[in-house]
Amino acid sequence: MRARRLAPALLALASAAVLALSACTPTTPSSSSGTSTRGDDAAAEDTASTVCPALEEGDRISGADLSACVVAATEKAGSGAATATVDALGSRIAASLTFTTTDPTSVHLVGDASIGEIILIGDRGWLRDPAGWIEADPNGDLRAISASGAVSTLKTVADPSANAEYIAQFDEWTVTGPETVGGASGMRVEPVENRRDLDTVVISDLAFVLDADYRPLSSAGRSQTPDGVQADTLFVYRDWGVPVTIAPPV
Repeated sequence: MRARRLAPALLALASAAVLALSACTPTTPSSSSGTSTRGDDAAAEDTASTVCPALEEGDRISGADLSACVVAATEKAGSGAATATVDALGSRIAASLTFTTTDPTSVHLVGDASIGEIILIGDRGWLRDPAGWIEADPNGDLRAISASGAVSTLKTVADPSANAEYIAQFDEWTVTGPETVGGASGMRVEPVENRRDLDTVVISDLAFVLDADYRPLSSAGRSQTPDGVQADTLFVYRDWGVPVTIAPPV
């Protein structure tokens, strides 16, 4: 199967199975038609009430507590950037993204030639395919419907309750030890039982590397669809709190 034909399914798979789990967009989407700009100075209300102790090798933490700490940390950061790779069926696709984590949640994803480009701002989204930009519309023409499917995946994982639910699917996590990602030091955490059968995907081999503030430095996981498509996905994060501007395409 060609990488171009694989890309939409793998992009959705990567988004749903790993982007959600990494909680990089943990704020409920709201309707917005304008530019979204966020950084440390424009972050959402500080969720300092969440108690997040320093991670030490050998520690265990519940999925609910880990979810709360990661969501609080990414909300406080307000914005960030990441690169992603997905390996499946002998093919590799790659993408980069910038995002804001406060209202309105926004994501700008730029993929290789097989993926295209997606912009999500609040409740609106656009996909750039070979014919150009098209706004997502489930009641539109075939291009708009196709865009709607891609955008809907990002909308779903941008919901904070979905992020919390996915992370909390794993009852308990263990801190396996220190790890360095792109020159930044963090602690690696993995679920004690590292497999979950969800409605549309099986998730396994999941691991985060978190910095001292519980912001992800990386997230990795393996996911498999009911029809047997298996994907290994790696996200590497950077630039937490660096202001990001995401605007509708012109």
